[in-house]
Order: sequence, then C-alpha cells, then structure tokens
Amino acid sequence: MGEFLRIALIFLSLLLALMPEMGCIGYSVNGLIPVAYVLPDSGNNRVFVYRSDPLTTTATPIILGQPDMTSTAPNVGAAGFNGPSDAFYDGSHIIISDNNNNRVLIWNSFPTSNDQPADLVLGQPDFQTTTGNTGGISAKSMSSPLGVWSDGRRMAVADRNNSRILIWQTFPTAIDQPATLVLGQSSFSTAVGSSSAQGLNILWGVFFDGKHFIVPDEGNARVLIWNSFPTQMDQAADLELGQPDMNQHAGNNGGVSASSLSNPTEVFSDGQHLFVGEWSNQRLLIWNNFPTVNRQPADVVIGAPSMTTNNGACTNASVAANNICTVFGVNYDGRLFVSDAINNRVLVWKSLPTSNGQAADLVLGQSSFSTFASGSAAGGYSAPRQIFSNVTATGPIKPGGY
Repeated sequence: MGEFLRIALIFLSLLLALMPEMGCIGYSVNGLIPVAYVLPDSGNNRVFVYRSDPLTTTATPIILGQPDMTSTAPNVGAAGFNGPSDAFYDGSHIIISDNNNNRVLIWNSFPTSNDQPADLVLGQPDFQTTTGNTGGISAKSMSSPLGVWSDGRRMAVADRNNSRILIWQTFPTAIDQPATLVLGQSSFSTAVGSSSAQGLNILWGVFFDGKHFIVPDEGNARVLIWNSFPTQMDQAADLELGQPDMNQHAGNNGGVSASSLSNPTEVFSDGQHLFVGEWSNQRLLIWNNFPTVNRQPADVVIGAPSMTTNNGACTNASVAANNICTVFGVNYDGRLFVSDAINNRVLVWKSLPTSNGQAADLVLGQSSFSTFASGSAAGGYSAPRQIFSNVTATGPIKPGGY
C-alpha cells in the first residue's frame, strides 16, 4: 500500500505541474474550484455573481456595480460600471470588461458583498479615468474592450475598436500593467483592421479551451482559431470559419449557410463542441466536434429553423422560445445559456440541442418566452451579455479556466 501511495502522489504532482500547459487551472464543481455563475447585465450597469445554480429558487446573487437591486445608473471608480460586457472566473479572479469606461476590472478573490470594489484596473492609469486609448494606442491602452479570458496565470482581452487581442503571459498584478503580446496588429502602437491570417477587424470575444484559442472576427465575418495558445507577436491563425480563405471578409460569403457567418459575436468551447453566436444572422451555430478544416460547416443551428434562414425576432410579437435577436453571450456547462441581449433575456437549454431550431427550455429575465421588456428588478435584465458558468460542468478536470 505504501508503494502504491508513493506512485499515486508522484503521478498527481506531475499532473498538477502539467495542468497550466494543458490550459487547466484546477478542478470543476466536483473538485477544488467552487462553482460560479457570472452575468453582466449591461444596460443596468451591473453584474450578477452567484456561488450556486442561478436556476434554483434559493440562489441569491451578489451585485457588482450597484449598491442594490434597483439602482441602474452608470458609474466609474473601483466599484462602478458603464456597460459591463464580458465576464470570466478562473478560480482565483473575477474579470469583467467595462466597455464604455474603456477598461477591464479584476477582483483578486471572489466578491462577498454588493458593490464590492475591484482590486485592479487595466486599460486606464487609475479607477477614475475613462477615455479610450488613454495616452495613445499602446500595450496598456484599450478602446471598448469586450471579451476576457484567463486560466489564472495568463489573460487575454479582446480590444474591440483597436482590432486586436491583448495577451498577458503572466497574470497582471499592477494597475495599468501593459500586455506582453498582441494579435491582429504588427505592434502595440497600431490599430488598423485587416483581413489575413494575422489580421483582425472589430472583434468581440476571446476564448481558450485548453487547446484552441478562438476569436470571433466580426468585421471580417469569420472566426479565427489558433491550435495552441499564441506565444508570438502578431502570430498567424491556423484555421478559419466563415470564409473560403484568409483574405476574404464578405458577410455571408456564398449566402446564409452552415459554413457562412455574418457579424460573429461570442464564442465558447468545452474542448469538443464549438459554439458561435452571430449578430446579423440572429442565430447560434454548433459544431458537435471541434472543426479541423477551414470553413467546416456547423452541425446544428439555434434561432432559425434551418441553416439557410435567419429569421430572428427582435422585440416584437413573434418573440418565442425558438428564435433569437442577438447572441451577445454563450456558455455551455452541460446546459446551454444564450444571452439574447436585445430581447433582454437569457435562453436556457437543459441539454445540448440536437436539432435545428430547437426551442429553449427556460428563459431568464422575462416572465415568459413572448415578453421582451427590459427590467431592473432582481429578476429583470437589460441587454445581458457574455455568461460564465461552471455550475454543472462535469469533471474532474476542465479546460478554459474551470
């Protein structure tokens, strides 16, 4: 028994040492990292943070950005938001992109009280400054940042208006700490949109699933994929979806189909499945196995009855459980969450959808599938954005930060 225990401990130490290189930082709900559900409620300038399943009646959120459930005004400072957009929890840090304040806020531990101030700010020299590209375009500046991702030791931000991805190769520990790598630009001082294997043009999200680094390149109507975490300045992507080659950028190139994209917004992967939300096509595409070739067609579409239609519903009488106006957030933890921002709701599928146009099982933020008004009370949303959830993620080890 003693020899067996010694071998088991050696194996465990080797596994823990390798986990950062695998994109893993710990265990899921079944192990070391506690569960979390984080939802930026952008129009109400607040973020819901749960330590339990938000679908249960006993779940009580912490509210960041506001002192209570009824306040909605935009603000600045270490506790304020003006259009919070993306959220990520890496097991140690809560990271929120504060879009209209042109910054990213970081909490170095899980918040425990409403309106708790952040510990760090990136993109600005202090907690009071809000100007885009303060001091000029640099490794420290941001202009309308959206997507955020971390595994606890590295961090990436989609710097939307600067058409670039900023990467910190070690997790930031100081206010206004500069990034160490940039994708989409030849240097930290340029912000020109372009279409090539290295170019980006107005982008939304960013995600790393432990193997694939994924960026929805909205202005080029495509998704770029790096088959490992980028380690070089302006590194070229390995794969793209939505275009026939790396130099094209027409929306719905070839028409609306399983292979085309128009204004892709948010992405998510659990290492096997890939989810891509689209703004203009008002749908979510699902690949049941992660794509391995350029322009690989998706397997399932949500929000439309077929791959060749895009008939979403935006705040009108036809809003229902099987349509979407805008996908501004997506997360899959065994259940699929989709932020239908313009309809002020989050749609939930209790399991992975398997058929085109499949209706959602639940709706959050609205009293029914046919309502869409914005709300500011505990159960109401106004333009909800990118979701983080590991509540029902299966273990023992998960990539991408949980």
